[in-house]
Amino acid sequence: TGVVRPNLALLAFGPKMVSWDETLFNELRNMTLIHNEGAPILVLEEKIAKFQKRNNITELRAIIYASTNKSEKNRLKKQIKHTIDICIKLQLDADRQAYFKEADQLRLRGLEPEPAPGARGAGRAAPVAALLS
Repeated sequence: TGVVRPNLALLAFGPKMVSWDETLFNELRNMTLIHNEGAPILVLEEKIAKFQKRNNITELRAIIYASTNKSEKNRLKKQIKHTIDICIKLQLDADRQAYFKEADQLRLRGLEPEPAPGARGAGRAAPVAALLS
């Protein structure tokens, strides 16, 4: 898919090998949730279901089913989980970028954006954010 191709290195080698600064930048990006309660923080179940149906995932599941080696099965299950986790992370990043692009355009016109699918609202940190504002 269009989300996976540009990030093949991340899928193959994991986040530590691709970028040591990724954690910092994710935290900085997520700080905007304080002022954007409608921003997506979850990936929709329909999109996760599509990741589960990817060709490489179904092929790995077929290998697991056919295998009798317990350690090989565990390794492949971890590989499936890692791949799906990366796809979810990349999809959430794409959803958030699209939301904030639209939100910025609406705010320039004096409008507020609609909450995105996958948004939870203010959450537990809202009282602290209000106190600090």
